[in-house]
Amino acid sequence: MKEFLIIFFLILLITSCNKDESPVESGETHDALLPLEVGNYWIYTVGYKSSGQSQVLTERDTLRVVSKSDSGYYLQSRTQVPLVNGYYTNTDDGLYFAGNLDFKYPGNVGSSAGQMNLGDIRNHLGLAPEGEIFKTDYTYRIVKTSGDTIIFINCYYYSLTSFYINEFTKKAGYTVFKPGVGLVLRDWVDIDERTNDFYNPFATLIDYYVQ
Repeated sequence: MKEFLIIFFLILLITSCNKDESPVESGETHDALLPLEVGNYWIYTVGYKSSGQSQVLTERDTLRVVSKSDSGYYLQSRTQVPLVNGYYTNTDDGLYFAGNLDFKYPGNVGSSAGQMNLGDIRNHLGLAPEGEIFKTDYTYRIVKTSGDTIIFINCYYYSLTSFYINEFTKKAGYTVFKPGVGLVLRDWVDIDERTNDFYNPFATLIDYYVQ
């Protein structure tokens, strides 16, 4: 009977050690919203949907930190859907692109977020887009190329509810960062309110390497 109990508890111990639990990223290894070191990279599933299109077109794209100079760290991807190619810098205010604040970090919910990496676009008044920090405790889950699931907690969710490129065309969307990891989700839409024609690109993180 004693031997049976020992075997029983050994089986329980082995079974509990083999449970497939999703790891939770704490993000405590980096202070920056987007870790910038030459060699870091992020792999995304990039998708496109537009009016008149029967299905979403998807492909894989990699965003890389390819070099460093006095202008900052140069990030590059083939599609430029995750982020626009160019020089990025982390400061006490947040992530800057081409000398402009793109994503404020750290920040409070409801405060101004920056230009949301929308490049040089302006509205008919000449004003640049200005996003908002919608959440700082957003939880997002990804499935890596290996099949492993990672749950990111305390993500920053930046939103732009509407920005009129011209009188009729509206741009809206959101971007999610996990501090210490980088951009995990980006989803945008341009819609012509006269015709309801739209164009919707998005990027979802599926793998990454951060030093």
